[in-house]
Amino acid sequence: MLITGSPGFSRGEYVNPKDVSKRQGIETLIRLMGWQDAGICVIGDEINDLPMIDAFGGFTVDIAREEIKQRAAKGGNVMKKFLSALVVMILMATTTYAAQSEIILPTVEVSSNELSVTQALQQRTSTRKFIDKDLTPAQMAKILWAANGINRNDGKRVNPAALGVYSVEVYAVTRAGIYLYDAANHKLKLISEGDYRSITTTGQSFVEKAAVNLVYVETPNAWTGAKMIPPRDAQLSFANITAGAMVQSVALIAETEGLGNCVRGSINRVEFAKVAKLAEDKTVLLAQSVGFIE
Repeated sequence: MLITGSPGFSRGEYVNPKDVSKRQGIETLIRLMGWQDAGICVIGDEINDLPMIDAFGGFTVDIAREEIKQRAAKGGNVMKKFLSALVVMILMATTTYAAQSEIILPTVEVSSNELSVTQALQQRTSTRKFIDKDLTPAQMAKILWAANGINRNDGKRVNPAALGVYSVEVYAVTRAGIYLYDAANHKLKLISEGDYRSITTTGQSFVEKAAVNLVYVETPNAWTGAKMIPPRDAQLSFANITAGAMVQSVALIAETEGLGNCVRGSINRVEFAKVAKLAEDKTVLLAQSVGFIE
């Protein structure tokens, strides 16, 4: 902010670096937070707001400069409509999120500023001091991709699986509900609506504060059509090996996001199977709490 009495500058005016605008700032935030599908409302009343107003169909106020009002008026964006739109967005955010049958996750982007594998391994630890705060869509996308995502054009995944059979499913238990991660389409499918985080444990209170509790479930149906079908005990052994790789991948990606994690064998398996609507032949293997920490 520039405070000066020099000619050409009134007291309290802002001076932006060349080629930097509020529009660019918002576009960068959308990309970083994974808000590509979100509704964006902007409001401005000065010349430096024009790129933002043009890009996002922005709103203005009656006391704004005439040029600003003309640009905003192209979309009929007067203040009354802005307030109406804001009310609608708030209602949508508070009443429809939990009811979504599917959540399309943003594409996982790799940043050169992230921790190296060596740094992530050095910092990896288990924590039980979570705070009850939701992950961003981008963080949720990274966690689930690390757990069971696809990282190659041929459909193979981040974590290894015996004989190329991916028999371990990942369920994400959040404040909103229990979701099954669809790796092929990188999205979450709602199984049961409601906060069931507490049933992913047999009494560990910190679990209820973790943003997401991942539950790793072995499904024998994955072997249908495989070139070689091993005995059932071998299938379970293979699934446990894969689950071990999954939880470590999640732990490492959690470190890059500044999140805590804790791998757990203590799960109310009977209750979870009931609420998650698991078939009787499926086996709950492990759980992993991930979230912001104190």
